[in-house]
Amino acid sequence: MHTVFFWLDPYFNVPHTSWPPLLLAVYLTVLLMHLVCGLPRRAASLLLVCLRSIIHLSEACSTETPISLNIPSDPRTVIGSFDLEPRT
Repeated sequence: MHTVFFWLDPYFNVPHTSWPPLLLAVYLTVLLMHLVCGLPRRAASLLLVCLRSIIHLSEACSTETPISLNIPSDPRTVIGSFDLEPRT
């Protein structure tokens, strides 16, 4: 009998659990709009800019670390951060 081991670390090592909820909401919104709803990359970039601007305006009076600095400008960065490509 052969013993088979599977390397599952990439699936359980998820950095998103430590992200602020607002940043995670932005990433998930862009991810779903782009992948599920078929929003083109150019429009997803515009969505990121709009969300970043709204969050930046809401953080104007805050003394906490700004979350808007962590929002990327390219939707490919958002998609890549979730590591959705299948592994073989």
